Amino acid sequence: MEPRAAAFRAMTQEFPGIPYRAPAHEAASVHLGGHPAAAHSGAAAARAPFLRRVLAFVLDLMLVEFLGSLLGSVAAAARAMVDMGMNPALWEGAQRDATLFTAQMTPLLLFAYFAFFTAYGGRTPGKMMLGLQVIAMDGGAASPWRCVWRTVCYLASVVTWGFGFLLAAGPAGRALHDRLAGTRVVVAPRAPRSPGAAAPGPR
Repeated sequence: MEPRAAAFRAMTQEFPGIPYRAPAHEAASVHLGGHPAAAHSGAAAARAPFLRRVLAFVLDLMLVEFLGSLLGSVAAAARAMVDMGMNPALWEGAQRDATLFTAQMTPLLLFAYFAFFTAYGGRTPGKMMLGLQVIAMDGGAASPWRCVWRTVCYLASVVTWGFGFLLAAGPAGRALHDRLAGTRVVVAPRAPRSPGAAAPGPR
């Protein structure tokens, strides 16, 4: 904290009626998890266990598969009703075309899924369920563009026959796409309990 900010904070302690407003650079330190200590504790946060990362990735793939199947079913129903009417004999061809449509859309759906959720909150639904977070190397929140680039770099981990993903099992805990994007995956910090929050009583 700068000397001027420290002096002003000391003055406001003597005069409680004057609110203290943190400087822009001090307020900007509030990144990860939405609480002040998170940005500084991110640098020392525990790296994500490899098996937990694998499980989170599998959960995400299952969710993408579900979304793809749902889109394919909607596409099949729409084509059958609009182009062919309600004749059940024509549904087989529509479902076959919908399966092809889903297969063609899967790469785009995967990219949109991982890029959106990682850029929006630093973690996909799979990482949310397992308490993981993507952060920048300085411990702060990864910018949206960095998260999108990280998603693009997944391709590098894929074309190396999966070796890029296995790098996350090493001492650094960073996969190839993390190294290329300047990110790492850590165990997400828990938001501190509000001092005024009462503990749940017995029922």
